[in-house]
Amino acid sequence: MERFFCLYSYHYIVGAKHISVHDPMNIRTITGQQNSLYTAYAKTGQPFTMDVMRKIKIKAMTNAGVPLDSATNAVDKAIADLIKSAITPPVKIPWN
Repeated sequence: MERFFCLYSYHYIVGAKHISVHDPMNIRTITGQQNSLYTAYAKTGQPFTMDVMRKIKIKAMTNAGVPLDSATNAVDKAIADLIKSAITPPVKIPWN
């Protein structure tokens, strides 16, 4: 699911003028941020939910320079598509 979600999220932020999802550096920056944020969250021992995943995705994108409104829009659209496709909520923290 993580790979699927990432691709959808990146698809939706193509409209952000100053970030190109076709540039491997941008994708690596966002992915690196996600990895760090997921690892930090895993250490809390708290349950992993769709809302937690949403917040981490948005934070990773904004940390990488995506404007908050673009990141929020991208993640919300991606989650809506996942739900519409009957993808179940996350049960495991990615990379942990």
